[in-house]
Amino acid sequence: MSFFKRLRQDPTMQDLTKKMVLSVVKTRAFPSWKQWQHLPRTLKPKERQLASGALLVMILSLLFLGGRYIVVHQTLVPAVGGEYSEALIGTPQLINPLYASLSDVDADLSRLIF
Repeated sequence: MSFFKRLRQDPTMQDLTKKMVLSVVKTRAFPSWKQWQHLPRTLKPKERQLASGALLVMILSLLFLGGRYIVVHQTLVPAVGGEYSEALIGTPQLINPLYASLSDVDADLSRLIF
């Protein structure tokens, strides 16, 4: 009987074989830096171009999304102190907010004050 037939039939031999293989094999979730350095040498020219293009698209996408995140979540806060000036056409008659609806100048001025 050959080795492979015995391996298929005997469950204890299967367990021993699995243990031997797993004891030799290092399980890694991600390639090491050395493996990444060898990647360009193992790729064909077309594959290298495709990988470079994909990397470029990924970097540009991350930059765009990062910039978009900053623009959307940015809030402008006025500086403390300073001076505010607004031009109005006309002269204010009454600064009282109860009578502010009589003219636009009075309404603007009362909104700023009150």
